[in-house]
Amino acid sequence: VELLEAARASAGAFPEGVPQALRGGLALHYEALGRHDLAAAVVAGARGSDPGKAGCALVYVTLRGDDPAAAAEIARAAVADHPRSAANQNNYGITKLRAGDPKAARDAFLRAIEIDSKLPGPYYNLCIIERFYFFDDEAAARWLKAYRERSSNDPDGLFRVIEKDESRPVAGKGQ
Repeated sequence: VELLEAARASAGAFPEGVPQALRGGLALHYEALGRHDLAAAVVAGARGSDPGKAGCALVYVTLRGDDPAAAAEIARAAVADHPRSAANQNNYGITKLRAGDPKAARDAFLRAIEIDSKLPGPYYNLCIIERFYFFDDEAAARWLKAYRERSSNDPDGLFRVIEKDESRPVAGKGQ
């Protein structure tokens, strides 16, 4: 952070503005340190300009903020600039899901897997979609199994829900 901040603050170092890659890296470092407030400030300074290679970082930090819907345009631009980035496809899928389009989200997550089958996030996200949007418990279990082969992190508590096959409250009431 100190090195990136020093570079960003260096007078005259970037006559055409601070490079987006530097902004993205700085935002991710602040986010990793638990300083979302500072990460969000860095991202806010980058909005409205070409996201370039930093698009993935800018989308990630924006999705974690108070207005995740603001990530949609950055994610779309990042995919347009770098369609062969699995991380960009995954983030784009998240923005589509948040916008209420689970089919487009599913497509983006599947593209992410085609690009990089080692990236765990799309598998986890497909588990969520299959279970809670398309109500396909078998597909959800398959995607979760594939995710667990790549990661043991469980940010939304899916392991307990899917693996123990907890019933849905609505389904349990016959609705």
